[in-house]
Amino acid sequence: MVKNINDAARMHRKKRRLTLWIKSVKLAVMRPPLQNNFCQYCGGTEFVMADGTTYINEWANLKFVLPEGFADADASVYAQSETATVDCGGYFMSQSTGEFIYFSFEKLPIFSSYTAEEYLDSSKNFLQSTPELTFTYEDTYGQKVIAGQTFSTLKLTKANAGVAFESYLCVRIEGNYAVCVSATSAFEGNATNLLDMVTTAH
Repeated sequence: MVKNINDAARMHRKKRRLTLWIKSVKLAVMRPPLQNNFCQYCGGTEFVMADGTTYINEWANLKFVLPEGFADADASVYAQSETATVDCGGYFMSQSTGEFIYFSFEKLPIFSSYTAEEYLDSSKNFLQSTPELTFTYEDTYGQKVIAGQTFSTLKLTKANAGVAFESYLCVRIEGNYAVCVSATSAFEGNATNLLDMVTTAH
């Protein structure tokens, strides 16, 4: 019984630290927008529930099946994750561990020529300019194939009270939008596993 109580306490502390980490990582997407004017989001950016556990985004051709213990976030979480130019398309989180995968779509300036790497530069520079946020970054951007599409990827890690958090911010440019997928976990390899679970919608 004592062991079970201790295990539960450790899991609670890990989940609490992960919640703080999630708030930090979300700032990478919610940095000051790349344009000042309000935008009209592309049609159908939100994921639609196809059945009890399957969510589909036709516009981005993405599908995500909820792993055991995961659930769609409530409306307040979506509202907190959006800005004038950033639409939260899907936010799915484990109720027990705090792990999450987050999909967002940002309207880019008209006639812009932003690349995915430049978008990641903007996110990284914003994080580095925020004194209370201290991350370890990969020296170079990687690439990750998600649902058959190649995304440029920024890997962030942070150690907190002996727990190593790992997060990936993955970006590709689709027309005049930045399609972003971010996954975070305190368990080694789980963030990339979440990304690998994203498949094509059709």
